[in-house]
Amino acid sequence: MRVQILIFALLCCFCAELSAQGFMGGLGKFTKRKRYWSAGISANTMHYFGDLVPKNRMGSFDMQYTQPNIGIFAQKRILPNISLRLDLAYGNLEGDDHTSSDPSDIEFGCAFRYKRNLHFRNTIYNISMVGIIDLFQNSSLANRRPDHPIPYGLFGISAFYHNPQALLPAGFDGPEW
Repeated sequence: MRVQILIFALLCCFCAELSAQGFMGGLGKFTKRKRYWSAGISANTMHYFGDLVPKNRMGSFDMQYTQPNIGIFAQKRILPNISLRLDLAYGNLEGDDHTSSDPSDIEFGCAFRYKRNLHFRNTIYNISMVGIIDLFQNSSLANRRPDHPIPYGLFGISAFYHNPQALLPAGFDGPEW
């Protein structure tokens, strides 16, 4: 908690000026032109961390199961310090005891996870509507950002669809997902 307060206090030091008197304060009025739209794409990674990891400890993961996550968004600035954003995202998660555990490692329980042979794959679709509140007024244009950082907070709602699957073994009418 102390670290969070310290970070917030340091961010407040970056403010060049503040004005509590409307939309003035060197930034000008918040005109219709400043209610801009922006759109973008995101590319990052997703990784499963749980029971199906190489070692039974924090920070243990298998890079071969790191999967891409892609998304698009559209954002509309409504007020000098409030924007709305719609996000759509798609990604995959995977985990497999047989390929990520070492059968000779008894100390960390890997040999037992190797014999357990659990696995899964999961495709995730996500849609979210997010409100963005700038903690300090920002009535700049889309192509001319302020000279100082503006910390912000998020609130919103999200829904997702996923379909986790496991591979049916060959002896049980498989292999099939």
